[in-house]
Amino acid sequence: MAVTQQIYEEAYAAFADCMRDGGASPVEVREVGAVHEFSYAADARRVYDACYVDFSGIDFAWQVANSYDSPTYVKLRGCLTALGVQPGGDAETVWHQVQEAEVDVFACTSAEN
Repeated sequence: MAVTQQIYEEAYAAFADCMRDGGASPVEVREVGAVHEFSYAADARRVYDACYVDFSGIDFAWQVANSYDSPTYVKLRGCLTALGVQPGGDAETVWHQVQEAEVDVFACTSAEN
């Protein structure tokens, strides 16, 4: 999926609106390169899970296209390494490896990992 900056920004805005509508706004929001980074209060986990599901594919595709060294990719490379797979040297290769290894992307990249 090719994600443009406009698509990413619109999807992030919808995610943030969903969080606010659920009574929990993203906190510690910052931009790292072209990627929005944020956290949320522990008691907002249910709201985050419900809202992030619609944003996750776009967020992931954007991070893939924009940052091999993003926090998401660092975690994915760690999950591959834990499975005994030597991570590739670029985002596209890592993504294919993640798919081939059937890595649970959500579990691998969640805040607990």
